[in-house]
Amino acid sequence: MPERWLRIKDVQEMFSGRSRASIYRDIQRGHLPPPVKMGEINYWSEAGLRAWLEQRTGKTPITAAE
Repeated sequence: MPERWLRIKDVQEMFSGRSRASIYRDIQRGHLPPPVKMGEINYWSEAGLRAWLEQRTGKTPITAAE
């Protein structure tokens, strides 16, 4: 299965609609992994973000696509 890359709106949805500012504040505090910049856009690896969340919480979030 090909790697799926998430944009900020996808990450916000994954975290129950948290604001963009809250997401980036959590990154600065080390509470979320930083994005990968591709061109001018920030992306997060969906698999990487899910693995990171599972490691930290023991749970994975459920998105609308599931």
